[in-house]
Amino acid sequence: LTQLGEHHKVKLEAKAMLGRGSEHIKWQAGLASYDAKKDGSFDFTIESHGQYKPKELLTNAINEVEARLKEVKKEVK
Repeated sequence: LTQLGEHHKVKLEAKAMLGRGSEHIKWQAGLASYDAKKDGSFDFTIESHGQYKPKELLTNAINEVEARLKEVKKEVK
């Protein structure tokens, strides 16, 4: 942090890159977690960081897990 004088300016240059949460946490679109209860039930929580609506985030996550499970199944055979 700095204090600018009356005629001082700040110039900012930035570069945006598309990435995946599996590559680095900074690319995560949100978080999903669950808390298992002793009675067999659980609380499921989805927190979106704004890139996706929670329902869309959940759908994309499920599709990704299904795709990865297919890869695992293929390797096991």
